[in-house]
Formats: sequence, C-alpha cells, structure tokens
Amino acid sequence: MSRKTTLKILFSSIFLTLLICSAWAGVHQSVLQWGGLTTGPDRYWTIATLMDAYFGFLTFYVWVFDKEPRLL
Repeated sequence: MSRKTTLKILFSSIFLTLLICSAWAGVHQSVLQWGGLTTGPDRYWTIATLMDAYFGFLTFYVWVFDKEPRLL
C-alpha cells in the first residue's frame, strides 16, 4: 500500500470518527444547552472536544512526519 493511500485511509477514518462522535454528543445534549464554567462538566461535549483535540494533534504530527525528509 502506498503512503498516499495510507494517509487517505487514516484521515478518512479520523473524519468519520469525529463525525460519529459529534452526532453522538448532539443526540444526547444540544450544543445550546452547554453550561460552560457556570455548571458541572457536560460529559458528552467534553468527550467530543477532547477527541477533536487529540485527533487534531495526531493529524498535525502525521502531516509533519510525512513532509519532513529527515528524522531531525
């Protein structure tokens, strides 16, 4: 499998996972009902936000490692 195909599969799976996670959070709690810092933590959107952040970091690191020809 080529590097380009591997990246397409990885980024497509990240996109689909984030889409499913956002839909899951939206089914359980509306974005407009988020209490912010005034109430307790909102579990569903907190999970979705953390997954978005972690997948963002992963996407950045994979992109940098793909573009850099040297290890250092």
